[in-house]
Amino acid sequence: MKSLQNKSLKVTILVAATAIACGAATAAPAKPKPTIVESRQEQLMKDINYYQKLKELTDKQANKLRKALANVARKKAKSKRKNNKVVDDETKSDVMEDLDEISSNIKKYREETRAGKESKSKESK
Repeated sequence: MKSLQNKSLKVTILVAATAIACGAATAAPAKPKPTIVESRQEQLMKDINYYQKLKELTDKQANKLRKALANVARKKAKSKRKNNKVVDDETKSDVMEDLDEISSNIKKYREETRAGKESKSKESK
């Protein structure tokens, strides 16, 4: 009976050790978690591209919004250079305001584009 328990214990230990070794070997290096600002920037860029494809944003509007996002990235990078790779609170606040403005401009431009399409369709009838 003890022999069976010893074998069972050895097998359990062996399986656990193998699982741990496999898990450690396949673990990806930890990447820094994106900040709220970075996540918003990324999502706004996706929104701009998406709505441009749907023709809810004109090329001119989409390019203007992309330039605004590029300015946000520059402002953030400048702050990081000055502050030892950390965005200071004042810049973070400014950047969030800029992102809010870009978001509201996306909505505004989409409405303008939709209104323009509706007026053109009414004129053609």
